[in-house]
Parts: sequence; C-alpha cells; structure tokens
Amino acid sequence: GPLIVVATVVRALAQLYDKPIVGVNHCIGHIEMGRLITGAANPVVLYVSGGNTQIIAYSEHRYRIFGETIDIAV
Repeated sequence: GPLIVVATVVRALAQLYDKPIVGVNHCIGHIEMGRLITGAANPVVLYVSGGNTQIIAYSEHRYRIFGETIDIAV
C-alpha cells in the first residue's frame, strides 16, 4: 500500500543523501506547530483527530496525556 511506497522512498532518500531516518509522532508535530505559531510556552491542548481525542499538557519539555478516548470518533 501507500505506506510501503513512502517507506521505500524515504529509505532511498536517506541513503542517497546520507541522512538518518528520524521517527516523528504525528500528533506531537501538530502540537509543536501550534506552539511555534502562538508562542505558547506550556499549553494544554484538546487534540481531536480521527478516532482519537486527547487532553495533553506540555511542561518541562515533556508532554503528558491527562485523558483520552481511543477509536471513538467525535
């Protein structure tokens, strides 16, 4: 499927440019972008994406999930 194709392309590009492959949490990527745009230092976030809903707080360079639903689309 599509993920196999993307993984293959990423591996090829990493070898071509001699760069490491770094795993990134998609959810955290969205939150970090919000922090960058707003300048929020220690936000509390309601993250709603597909079947996952989470309440996440950021403090002392760490994320903490305070509550979540799994596989229940809102």
